Amino acid sequence: MNQADILIYGKESPVLKSVHETLGKIGYSSTSLSIIDNSSIDDGKTCLPVAVFVDVAIIAGGLAGLEKTESLLAGIDAPIIYLVTDPDLETTALISERNPLGHITLPFCDDKLQNAIEINLYNHLLQDKADETNGWIYSTLESLNEAVVLTDTKGHIRFANPMAETLSGLSASDMSGKHIVERLYLAEEKTGKKISTAPPSLSKHNCGISANLTLTNAQGRQIPVENKTSVVKDSMGNTSGIVWAFTDQTKKREAEDKLRKLSQAVEQSPAAIVITDLKGKIEYVNPKFTEITGYSYDEAIGQNPRILKSNHTSPEEYKKLWETISGGGEWRGEFLNHKKNGEQFWEAASISPFRDKEGNITHYLAVKEDITEKKKTERKLQESRTKLTQAQRIAHMGHWDLDITNNRLNWSDEICRIFGLTDESFGGTYEAFLESVHHDDRQLVKESVNKALYQNKPYSLDHRIVLPDGSERIVHEEGEAEYNSEGQPVKMIGTVQDITERKKAELEFKKLSSAIEQSVNIIFLTDIDGTIEYVNSTFEKTTGYTRDEVVGTSMLKMFSYNISPREYLGFEKSLKAGKNWRATYKSKKKKGGHYWVNTMTSPIKDEKGRTTHFLSVQEDITEKKLSEERIEYLASYDELTGLINRNKFMDLIKEQLAHLEDTSEKGLLLIIDIDDFKIINDTLGHQIGDKYLFLIAEVLNNEVERCKHSKGCLLGRLGSDEFAIFLSGVDAECGLDIAEGIRGKIENCHEDRLPTQVTANIGLVLFPEHGTDRKELFTKGAAAIYRAKELGQNICHLYMPEDRYLEDMHSKAKWKKRIQIALKEDRFEIWLQPILNLKTNETYHYEVLARMRDEEGAIISPGIFISMAEMFGLVGEIDRVITHKAMCFQAEAAKKGKNISLGMNLSGKDLEDDKLLEFLRKKIEETGVDPKALHFEITETAAIHDLSRAIDFIKALKELGCLFSLDDFGVGFTSFVYLREMPVDYIKIDGSFVKNLHKSKNDRLFVKAITDVARGMGIKTIAEFVECEEIIPILKEYQLDYAQGYFIGKPAPATDLLTGSTEKTYKTA
Repeated sequence: MNQADILIYGKESPVLKSVHETLGKIGYSSTSLSIIDNSSIDDGKTCLPVAVFVDVAIIAGGLAGLEKTESLLAGIDAPIIYLVTDPDLETTALISERNPLGHITLPFCDDKLQNAIEINLYNHLLQDKADETNGWIYSTLESLNEAVVLTDTKGHIRFANPMAETLSGLSASDMSGKHIVERLYLAEEKTGKKISTAPPSLSKHNCGISANLTLTNAQGRQIPVENKTSVVKDSMGNTSGIVWAFTDQTKKREAEDKLRKLSQAVEQSPAAIVITDLKGKIEYVNPKFTEITGYSYDEAIGQNPRILKSNHTSPEEYKKLWETISGGGEWRGEFLNHKKNGEQFWEAASISPFRDKEGNITHYLAVKEDITEKKKTERKLQESRTKLTQAQRIAHMGHWDLDITNNRLNWSDEICRIFGLTDESFGGTYEAFLESVHHDDRQLVKESVNKALYQNKPYSLDHRIVLPDGSERIVHEEGEAEYNSEGQPVKMIGTVQDITERKKAELEFKKLSSAIEQSVNIIFLTDIDGTIEYVNSTFEKTTGYTRDEVVGTSMLKMFSYNISPREYLGFEKSLKAGKNWRATYKSKKKKGGHYWVNTMTSPIKDEKGRTTHFLSVQEDITEKKLSEERIEYLASYDELTGLINRNKFMDLIKEQLAHLEDTSEKGLLLIIDIDDFKIINDTLGHQIGDKYLFLIAEVLNNEVERCKHSKGCLLGRLGSDEFAIFLSGVDAECGLDIAEGIRGKIENCHEDRLPTQVTANIGLVLFPEHGTDRKELFTKGAAAIYRAKELGQNICHLYMPEDRYLEDMHSKAKWKKRIQIALKEDRFEIWLQPILNLKTNETYHYEVLARMRDEEGAIISPGIFISMAEMFGLVGEIDRVITHKAMCFQAEAAKKGKNISLGMNLSGKDLEDDKLLEFLRKKIEETGVDPKALHFEITETAAIHDLSRAIDFIKALKELGCLFSLDDFGVGFTSFVYLREMPVDYIKIDGSFVKNLHKSKNDRLFVKAITDVARGMGIKTIAEFVECEEIIPILKEYQLDYAQGYFIGKPAPATDLLTGSTEKTYKTA
């Protein structure tokens, strides 16, 4: 069959002949087929006609025949024009009703035939375009994440996408044709007022309107939704329908509510909170930080916490801080910092890292409390600052399609707005789109698109885009491919939604959540009634309770272990008034035991200022409390026996004496000294000695409890083997009876497991006969003990006037014991006096000085204890202690980068100690100290006393690598002779020649002579007793090497050097 422009179905007749002729006249070719069946339809398809004429006369069966004919002809892609010869036929009437423009009544004129063809061809083209457009619109609506419902102007549902089915719980068929308010039960969110009609004003506007509503679905669940409605206009501008778009707000509301609570918790926290990146750059500060420091939020962001730094904290401490937190640990400490206005303030800080999901440290969190009030006076905390801002504006969504064959990408207006581009500036290709994708995300987008194209896998992903101005946004993109009949991708469609604000909110929420969850403090949140809603992981670790076990329980039931009624009333009163509440209390753990906390509970308020929740931040101070209790106990009690110690006994006896003096009553002091107790310790060991002391304490306790004579009594342990009892209202006769009873009990105090017997001497002193104050009573009590020992052991002796001569003897002997006890209790320490290098004006050499602390921690004058130590032969032992401590200190200083050397004094007795050199060699090896940093000093007088021994001793020390100084040089001018023999490195010119150097010509001549000789022999010189600035220029003129004295620096504890407080660089013109 030949191709034709017009295909005619009908039986041959004059009428059809005239139709053929007329078509030829107006420029169309035509072909006739006599019947309509499958075979003829196939033939008709090969003609590729632009239109099909059908003679109604060949159609039988009324409507059914007409529908069958149209069904068969649907296989030919061309408009159908019916030829009507009998207007009265039923079929002709049906044709007119179904297609008013698609038929021609015969006979006809040429113009009418041509018009009919052109009108039907145009209508057919329009219908094809409409079908294509509708398909694209419905595909887009089907892919949206929003629920979309189309209604007519009266609200009857004509279309519902899958999301609308999910949201409503109804199928599209259940909703079709029904009024929207009959299927979607809608009400205003704020008022609850039911929506009974479509928005009445909608048809008056060209743009849509939006509202927050509550939708009740078919299952009865109420869902908060955002509703956007807009009208649909026809080509004449008339309203033809309404588009209802619903977005489920449930997850968003939950996230906003949780974020708001956590944000309020941090923003209204009573502690200052700072979040920095790994380099210390501040990314967040809460209002409390700005309140305390004076820096605004904008001023603080991007800065380093060093803006608060003062010079109080040492670089070493900051180094330790960074080492701790960068290693994953927590650092706690205090700073003295500066506010913006320069005012100083104290703060306690807890700084710790927090990590991402992979466990990598991403930020540092500092929780700081202004403790200036603790250092000075208590003051109230200021109210928390303003409320948090409300949720971010709702993200918009646009659609796109990509013609793969022609690489043409079409964007809706909303996508252009999101990308910051216009239709003109956007290239309209896939490659142009990729140019806007962030470089780091580009590969991910390519891979997702390729999977959609070649694996038929729709994609959904978040990625970043870069706007023309360089700013970045985050979008959520979804897309899928369409394929032709051959399985080749020909088109892609999808949506893009700007989720930047949502992502920011999620990131901020994660930061705040991580900060609270990873805080080293216990944090929990309650509602207005005190019911716990949240606890962090620190709470679980500290208490042993899991989060599930405590959420929903009362805070007060959980933490009311030792809160008094008064504290509870204060708690209620403070929180009802909207104020913070502080307290320190003890709480129970799940598995028993307890823990102490410093707690601060604060109200959290909504935007209207109403309290909605309470936030409690608790610091675990259990270890601190236990230490305080232990320290408090040891300050008053002897740990071994449980008796009160010397300090407590002295305090109480002072009160007792004052009371007895007021009431004119008598008193008796018994001092019990265990005989030869040192021998027991030395031979049997301290463990056995402690058992004896414990038994003796029990004996004394029992005797004191049985004593009915005293109206008041005290019992305490004064020292290692010394006890004391004070009894009120007891005279000498009664006192002796009591003392004898105690002596006898101690004598008989024995157990099978203890190998020897102990005895005691007891001295008795009467108040007020023998003394009216503590010092006098104890001095005479000691004399009574000495007298008892003279008379033989295991004796009770009442002080007599003739015992007075023993008091002075006891005073000196007492020093021996004090020094021995101080050695045993490690109460000797090293102090340092700086020595200035006159050439560099630097201080890196120090003289080590011995200091002894008394029983109460006070420093004893070295002139006293050194002379006593020399008298009793204890100076050598002190020298060993000081030398060892100095070595340890120098080694520690070297590790901390302190390049110093130390000069240590040795006594003349040390030269006679054959074991000293071995001791020094061993300690140098043990401590790891650099021998070159050790300078040993001996006085000139001691050296020349036994010159040969001194020379051997100096040489032996120098073989170890140590240096040597000759102290107090110049006492005799013949000293120059000995310098040839003794290989010393330094001489220290005696201070008697230096202190008046600026006033005495003779002294200047002498010092210059010593300096010249020493310099000629290669020996360094040190001037002692430099006490004024005028001496310095003279020393430099004479080319002395070093200067020492109060003008350079006074002695100070060695530990101060490590904190920097004793370092001094002397500078002069």
